[in-house]
Amino acid sequence: MNKNLSSTNTNTKMIARNEIDTIETFFEQYCSYQSDIMFNYHTDRFFDNILSLGFVKDVVDTLMIKYPIDEKELACRQCLEWFSFYKEIISQGHEYYLSYCIHYFQYLRNKDNPFQPYFDEIIWTDKSATENGDRPTLFKTDFVRPMIDYIINLYSAENHIIFNIKRYSERVERFRELVGMNDEKEIQKHFAKYLFDTGCNFYRESNTNNGQLDFYIESLDGAMRSSWQCQEGQYIVEIKVFNDIVQIQKGMSQLIAYTNQINAHGCLLVFTDKELIFHNVPEGIIAISTYIGDKTPSKRDKVVSIEF
Repeated sequence: MNKNLSSTNTNTKMIARNEIDTIETFFEQYCSYQSDIMFNYHTDRFFDNILSLGFVKDVVDTLMIKYPIDEKELACRQCLEWFSFYKEIISQGHEYYLSYCIHYFQYLRNKDNPFQPYFDEIIWTDKSATENGDRPTLFKTDFVRPMIDYIINLYSAENHIIFNIKRYSERVERFRELVGMNDEKEIQKHFAKYLFDTGCNFYRESNTNNGQLDFYIESLDGAMRSSWQCQEGQYIVEIKVFNDIVQIQKGMSQLIAYTNQINAHGCLLVFTDKELIFHNVPEGIIAISTYIGDKTPSKRDKVVSIEF
C-alpha cells in the first residue's frame, strides 16, 4: 500500500483542484457575458453547468432540505427592501441565506418569464433600487458568488480531511508505529493524538441512537479554522482491527447508520496484518486499509477482498 498511497494523496488533491477550477471557469465565463437581454439565458446555463457536477448538486440539495422554504414565503418576501431582508433573512445565518437564494432562484426560474431579468427580482442587493444601480453585476457578485464560495470551501475542506487521514495511514506504515498492535482502544488513542497535532476539533466515542461512534469531527468555527470542516461540518471515523470479513462488513454497516443519522460523511479505517482490498464502498464513505504487520510486501499473506 505504501507505494500507491503517496500517488493516491496527490491524485486526491489534483481531483479536488480540477473540480474547483471547473467551477471557477464556469463562473468566469458567466461573468464575461454583459447583455441584459440574454441575462436569464446565460444565468440558466451557468446553473445547469455547475449542477451537472455531482458534488455541487449534493451541496445544493442538502441546503434546500436543511432549510426548506415554500413558494408562498418566497412570493411574500419578493419585494423586501434591503433593511427588511437583512432583518428577516440574513440574520438567520449564512446557510439559511444561501438556501433562501437557491430556493428563490428556482422560484424565479419556474415563473418562466424571460422578459423579466433575474437581477430585477433581487432588489435587496441594491440600496439604490429606485435608481436601478448596477444590478446585473450585483446579482453575480452578491447573489451567485456566495453560493460558489460556500461550495468550494466545503469541497476543499472535505478533500483535506481525506488527504490527512490517508497521510496518517501512510505514516503508520512507513514508520512502523503500530506493528503487532491489536488493541482498538490503543489505536484510537494513537489516532486521537494525530488529530490533535493536526489541529482537528473532535469528539471520541460520541453517543448516537445507533450506538457509539469512534470519532466525530465537529462543525464549529474551530473546525473551519483548522481546515478540517467537511460537508455539513460533520465527519465520522470508525476504527477497526481486522479479524475477519464479516466483522469489517458489520463495521461498514455501523458507519453507514451513523452517517445517515446525522447526515455526515465518513471513513472506515481498518488496521490489519494482511493486504485488504475493498469493493463497492458506499457513496460518501471511504475505506482505508493500514498495514501493521511485520512482513515486507513480497512476503505478506495473499490479498483479502471485502465486498460491501
